[in-house]
Amino acid sequence: MRTNTMTDTDTRFNDKPERFLRVTDVTDRLGMSKTSLYLLIDEGEFPEGILIRSKIVVWLESDVDRYIAQKARTRRFSPAFLNSQAAG
Repeated sequence: MRTNTMTDTDTRFNDKPERFLRVTDVTDRLGMSKTSLYLLIDEGEFPEGILIRSKIVVWLESDVDRYIAQKARTRRFSPAFLNSQAAG
């Protein structure tokens, strides 16, 4: 009996089939540079990628979605943004 295998019928937290995202897909979704992404990974704030072949790193779409959802729930604005809103 096989266990812990991923199939196209497996679902993630929002009921879509799981997908792999390449680094450009991840940075586009997050609106940041590769450098910023890798800093978040080094700081333990974003999950590490999965090496699926030599020089091919991917992330689970569900991990990216969870990160975005978590940031949206706990968002904090920068002091510069808050000051600009108070002034105008």
